[in-house]
Amino acid sequence: MKELNSCVGPISGEHLISESVIEILKGDGGFSISDVPWLAIGQEKILPVRALRANCLCSKHNSALSPLDDAARYFFLSLKNFLESDSGVGHALVSGHDIERWLLKTAKAMAVSGNLAKDNHKLSGAFAHDQASDRDA
Repeated sequence: MKELNSCVGPISGEHLISESVIEILKGDGGFSISDVPWLAIGQEKILPVRALRANCLCSKHNSALSPLDDAARYFFLSLKNFLESDSGVGHALVSGHDIERWLLKTAKAMAVSGNLAKDNHKLSGAFAHDQASDRDA
């Protein structure tokens, strides 16, 4: 977000995947990851909930993006409840826009922190400009 030149406050620790989402996904078990550049190919590691954090957002942007974490929590909790329901029927009103923005925030945090990789090679964390927008300008 530093490219916006609107950062305020110190850089703060941000969960790469929202803490509330990790709690839902792990249930009564552990939260495991694999295919990150700092693990060997095929290796899986169980991590505590607070382990996947990086200093990648200023306090202002961390606070401003907090509602996206709430939206993701609601989405994953609703999905979990539907999947575990005996009836298999359920309804939840979810903002697709907020979930898309949460996914983008999560992908960017993973990339900037050096945890996003392709074929076990770390990706740079820089997102490319939209080629179509550049042609239309």
